[in-house]
Amino acid sequence: MAVAVHAVGVVRDPQFGANVMLGVGGVLAEAVADVVFRPVPISAVDAEEMIDGLATQKLLGAFRGEAAVDRAALAGVLLGLSKLASDRPDVVSVDVNPLIVAADGPNPVDHRKLAYRNLRPGMRLMPMGSAFQG
Repeated sequence: MAVAVHAVGVVRDPQFGANVMLGVGGVLAEAVADVVFRPVPISAVDAEEMIDGLATQKLLGAFRGEAAVDRAALAGVLLGLSKLASDRPDVVSVDVNPLIVAADGPNPVDHRKLAYRNLRPGMRLMPMGSAFQG
């Protein structure tokens, strides 16, 4: 069974707006720091370009006897995140790491979604998104 570990998500920046993120995930996320961003909304072409933009391309192809990653399934995840960010302006960020992309499709192992409605002036999100602080 082919397996690749990715980090995917959405980040909403006051200056740049909502962006979809794709990178190497799991324990390698911080060590490798291979990440690409695209502003929302993204198209199928944008999703493919994001995948192509990763420097760690060898991990996506046939590797150590494993089949190549289902790029269409990974692109579908990116398109879904883009739609979520477009449809739900109250979603501040989504963090899925790791996202296991296997022959049987993508499987989000761990994820965090930070959302707010009517955030009062002076309130800010805590670093782990677990609470609000005034």
